[in-house]
Amino acid sequence: LELIVMLTNLEEYSKVKCSKYWPDEVRGARAFGNITVQHVSEKRYSDYIVRELKITKQPTNSEGQPIVENNGVAKRNGDIKSDGESAPTSPREAKDTGESRT
Repeated sequence: LELIVMLTNLEEYSKVKCSKYWPDEVRGARAFGNITVQHVSEKRYSDYIVRELKITKQPTNSEGQPIVENNGVAKRNGDIKSDGESAPTSPREAKDTGESRT
């Protein structure tokens, strides 16, 4: 697994849409049993966020697996992008975007 594309906000109109599995702070870590998710970096764009995460399974995978997560930030009320950057529209484009921007 190299890429996660999340197409929704965590919460919308006071309704939980998905669970947050990464730590709040960059360089933070969060454990789920013997699996640890480390928040390596984050870059914000007008309508999406690219996060670099590192997944480690203890004790067998001590090096960890780097993962890029593209999180589309849903616009409400017809918001218009200001910087001309648009969210990736396919898994391939999302992977390319993550590689070139992180």
